[in-house]
Amino acid sequence: MKKILVLGASGLLGIPLANYFSALGYNVIRHGHKSKADIQADLQSLSEVEEIVKNARPEIIINLVALTDVDRCEEDPNLAYCINVKPLENLMVALRQRNEVKVIHISTDHVYDGAGIHKENDITIRNTYSFSKYCAEHVALRTSGCVLRTNFVGKSEVVGRLSFSDWILNNAKEQKPIKLFTDVFFSPLSISTLTRMIKLVAENHQTGVFNLGSHEGMSKCDFAKQLASNLNLNLNTATPVLSSEYSFKARRPTDMRMDCSLFENTFGVKLPTLTEEIKLLGRDYA
Repeated sequence: MKKILVLGASGLLGIPLANYFSALGYNVIRHGHKSKADIQADLQSLSEVEEIVKNARPEIIINLVALTDVDRCEEDPNLAYCINVKPLENLMVALRQRNEVKVIHISTDHVYDGAGIHKENDITIRNTYSFSKYCAEHVALRTSGCVLRTNFVGKSEVVGRLSFSDWILNNAKEQKPIKLFTDVFFSPLSISTLTRMIKLVAENHQTGVFNLGSHEGMSKCDFAKQLASNLNLNLNTATPVLSSEYSFKARRPTDMRMDCSLFENTFGVKLPTLTEEIKLLGRDYA
C-alpha cells in the first residue's frame, strides 16, 4: 500500500482520516500537535518541512492544517497567513524536485456567498479566513495539487473540542437554550463520507479545484432540527435567529451551498443528499 503523510492528523478530520487509511493497510505517517502523532514539526519552518519530506518519502500528502477560527483570523491576518498559507508554501519548496508526490489540499466552502448553488469559479471573499484559504489553494496548485473545497459534520474524536453536530446534540440532550441561524446555508458531508471521498481522490488523483459536499443543502437551523429529530431529541429550547443580528468580528458568508457535479463527473461517483448524511450521522450518534 502507498505511504501517506497526513498533515494535521490530530484534528477533527485528521484523526478519523488517518485511522481510516491505516485500517485499509496504507502506511500512514501522522503529523500533529498531540503525543500520538508520529511527527510534531513546525510547518512554518522550511527546514523542518524539508526534513519531513526527506525522511518520510511519502507518495501522497494530505494537508489538513488550518486555522479555522474565523474571528481570530480577522483579528490576526498574519497568523492566518502563517497557519493557512505558509506551511503549503514551504511544502511546495520541499517538493520542487519530487514531482511524483501527489498533494491533496483540504480547503473550505467559505470562499462562496450569495444566492445559488455555487460552482468552482463563483468566488466571493468575505473575510480574512476565506482569503487565506483561497490563497493557499493557488499555492497547492503549483505542483499539480488537488484542492477539495468542503465542509463536514460528525463526531469529534479530539479531547476538549466539540464539532457543530456535537454542540447541537449535547445542548438538545441537556435542554439548554441555543440560537440557530435560519439564513446561513451549507451542504456539508459527514466525516465518514468525506474520508471515503478523499480515499477516492488519493487513488485517482486529478489536478484542479473541486467542490466536495452534499446535494440539497439547507440552513444550519434546519440541519439542527433534522439531526435532533432523527435521534428523537427535542430542540424546543432552540431559537431561530438571523446571523445579521450579530456583530461578528469577521463578516460571515450566508450561502455556501456547492454544486459538486465537477467532482462527481471527474471521479465517477454520486454524492449523497444532506438528508441522507443526517441519517448517517444519526447512526453514528445512536
